[in-house]
Formats: sequence, structure tokens, C-alpha cells
Amino acid sequence: MSEAEAFEKIHQISMGHMISRIVHAGTFLRIPDYVENGPKKAEDVAKDLNANVDNIYRLMRAMSSQGIMKEEDDHVFSKTPMSTLLTSGPQGYARSIILAECSDVHYRGFLSLVKTIQTGIFHGPSDNGVENFWDIHRNHPDVDLEFSKNMTALSLRQSPIVVKESDFTGCEITCDLGGSQGIITREILKQNPHVKKGINFDMGHLIELNKKQIREGSEMDRFEDQSGDFFTAVPYADAYTMKFIFHDWNDELCRKILSNIEKANPKAIVYIYDSIIDTKNQPGLFPLLDIKMMHFLDGRERSVEDWNTLVSGSNYRIASMNSTIQPGIVKLVHK
Repeated sequence: MSEAEAFEKIHQISMGHMISRIVHAGTFLRIPDYVENGPKKAEDVAKDLNANVDNIYRLMRAMSSQGIMKEEDDHVFSKTPMSTLLTSGPQGYARSIILAECSDVHYRGFLSLVKTIQTGIFHGPSDNGVENFWDIHRNHPDVDLEFSKNMTALSLRQSPIVVKESDFTGCEITCDLGGSQGIITREILKQNPHVKKGINFDMGHLIELNKKQIREGSEMDRFEDQSGDFFTAVPYADAYTMKFIFHDWNDELCRKILSNIEKANPKAIVYIYDSIIDTKNQPGLFPLLDIKMMHFLDGRERSVEDWNTLVSGSNYRIASMNSTIQPGIVKLVHK
């Protein structure tokens, strides 16, 4: 990389917060919806939104500079694959990512990042006047809603892949810890008809909330919701799964979960669906997401070395790792 290219890269990084907030504004105003069914003039969009015409045009132009929409002639914009993902329709599963991750509370939460790095104590929640990350969401239900939509969209896309790469041969009962809506459990039951019961385990208020949703499918006669706290105890199962659970917690608390699994059934296999940072200078989201985990939750996105360190302090050993898919898969068995 030349000096000029390095400077340009740094310049782009310096504007990262501006770019994400620009996309957030356009997504919040549902501008991608306007161009989804055909080219649209900025003036017409502004009129419909009762917004300043010049500012709407400039916002759409800025979004198009990032590949979100394409500017044609005479202030006319057309859709792109990126703008489609930000629509409010069925194809717009990325909309919730922008509305949650680029929200005011998440921006405010990064004000004390230097303090977290210097002290080793996470300060992200305190920037929002609370003690933990989940209180931020409880205080801002609009953000929590979009966060939940984001998690659901990711799970619907990722669950079939990770379940396919997991071996549940000989397992009669499975249990997904922190399963929320039960997407992982349902996928296990769909792909493994020999499994007699799939337990979706989460906190009581989440289980009750998700019971209100319509769940249909032939696998539901083997599906069971159970409520509880995995830091206290977990149900008996032959296999346990956890998707993006360990990255929320430090090693000590993760070992507490493993200890409770051991108490329930030491012979069970454990599949952890989470990030595996397996190379130095690894591009992509996980090294960046690791900073969010550090700052907001005292958690982490783990490298191969990190996973070995975590597991070495438990009565489990790593049977295999698969970092070729995202999330990765860490399979544990009892020593």
C-alpha cells in the first residue's frame, strides 16, 4: 500500500461514524422503499416525507456514494442490491442491523471506550446511565425491537448451516441454551427426525413473549419451551447448543455454564456456535465486534488460543473446531 493509499484509507476510517449515521437516517426515513419498485425522483421522495427537497437529494446522493441506490439523471435514483436489503419488506433483513447498531444509544455508548481500554473495566453501559448492556435495551424498547429482529434474521440464515455441520447421532434430547424464539431447536428437529425432544431454554419473560408467536411445523410436537437461568441450572439433554451466548460473557461465567451442563449430564456433547478468530490481521467483523463485547458486556470474540484457555479451566476438552463457516463451531466433550 502506497502512502497516498494509506492516507485515503485512514480518511475513509475517520468518516466511518458519518457513513453509518447517514445510512441510518435514510433507513429510518424508509428511503430505500421509495426506489424498490422503480426509479424515483428525490423531489417526489421529499414531498411524500414532507422534508426539505435539497437535503433529501443530498442524503440520497450520499447513500448512493456507498452503493445504496444508484443516481441516474435529473435527481432520479434507482435501487441496488444493498438498498433492497434496507427496505421494510421481506427482503429487507438488514434494515434492523442499521436501526439497532447505528442507534443513538450505541453511539453514545462508545464515548468511554478509551476508559475501558485503560482500566480493564467495561464502561459502555454507564455512558447510557445504566449498569449493563441489557438495561440499555429495556430502557429503549425501539432499539430492543430492532435488535431482536436483527438476531432473528441472522438466526434464520445461520441456523440451517451450523446445524447441518453438527452431528446429533445418538441424541434423543437436545437443549439450546439462550434459545429465545427456538430457531436452533426447530432446525435441529427438522434435520434430525430421530431426536425425540428438543428443549428451547431461556429466561422466563422471553419464553412467555415468544409463546405468543405462531409456531407451525411438523417438528413442533417434539418441541418444548423451558424457562430458567443457565447460570443456576440447565435441563438434562444428550446435546447442548449455544449460539452467540459465550461471546457475551467472560471466561469465568462461561465455565459456570459448562459446569451446570456437566451437572445435568457429563456425557453430553456441547456445540458452541460462536466466532473463531483464527488468523492474525484477520479482516472482517469479528475483531471489531470483539471491541463491542469488551466495552459493553465484558465478553469477547475468541481466537483459537482464547477458546483453548477458556476450556482448559473446565472439565471439558475441545473435540473439534470449524472456522470455515460463520459462526464457527466449537465442539466440546467431557474429559
